[in-house]
Amino acid sequence: MKAIMFPGQGSQKVGMGEALFERFSDELNTANTILGYDLKTLCLEDPNQQLNHTAFTQPALFCVNHFSFLAHLEEDGDAAVYLGHSLGEYNALVASGALHFEDALRLVKARGRLMGNVKDGGMSAIIGLDADQVAAILSDEACNGIDMANLNAPKQIVVSGVVDQLDAVEQKAKDAGAQMAIRLKVSGAFHSRYMKPLAEEFSSSLSLIDFNTFDKPVIANVSAKAYSQELASDYLLAQLYSSVRWVESIKGLIDQGVQDFVEVGPGRVLTGLLRHIERG
Repeated sequence: MKAIMFPGQGSQKVGMGEALFERFSDELNTANTILGYDLKTLCLEDPNQQLNHTAFTQPALFCVNHFSFLAHLEEDGDAAVYLGHSLGEYNALVASGALHFEDALRLVKARGRLMGNVKDGGMSAIIGLDADQVAAILSDEACNGIDMANLNAPKQIVVSGVVDQLDAVEQKAKDAGAQMAIRLKVSGAFHSRYMKPLAEEFSSSLSLIDFNTFDKPVIANVSAKAYSQELASDYLLAQLYSSVRWVESIKGLIDQGVQDFVEVGPGRVLTGLLRHIERG
């Protein structure tokens, strides 16, 4: 049984999608109309150095992921189940039939704009400690303004919250034996309690979208279980301020008999995490 994984923000790079834009020109034209700028130029040339700005990163990566999926369907066939890391979950929903490409892109455009406007807070990656060890650090009063944002691998945890407490978390993690504690280049405390006001704003965009019937299951970041039709909007809202439970998601699929995990989109970040999860 095969699962397709879609990467999230951080996998973008100049040159991504080069072989896809002419191949899927109709979809590209649709994307350009919705976005109001030339996606191909942004991805291949990035003339204004915008590709790493969240408001542009998210729509661009979503589109390249989608075009990559269309190519994968033609060349290698479909999968039994889909999942995506944060932003990539929108691609999984399109692949499953639950969202139309156009509707999902409008949501991603709104999501990227809102997240790009966040200026307070930050995120750090803790390498070499497991979730229980990180949770123990966050229980300290000096670190209680920090949340676990991404549980990416058994010993790769991303934390998120107020900047002055991230300093304390990083030091305590190193003292506890972490191999690395690295501040990430992001503008805000994504996937943390501090994103709840943003989720309230995003709900107005979600209210305009109708979800279709799921043709194939999608594993939700917030629950590490398959989406249900009635909770689809709730899951996407909660995703903004909840942990990405990637390890649980992958392990759950392995337990269900998935043997083939294929990353569709630029880069191989999720493929690398998969190796750590399988070993862990």
